[in-house]
Amino acid sequence: MLNAANVLLLRRAWRADRMAGVALLPYLGWTGFATGLNAAIAARNPGR
Repeated sequence: MLNAANVLLLRRAWRADRMAGVALLPYLGWTGFATGLNAAIAARNPGR
């Protein structure tokens, strides 16, 4: 859900002010990376 909300935020910010959209790109990249990292960790540690 966070990544979907971030994409919507980026789209709105981009339409309002392109520099604001560009400023959000690293955040979008970081949260995407963190999601992938958490998924990989969860897949390697099945437990509950």
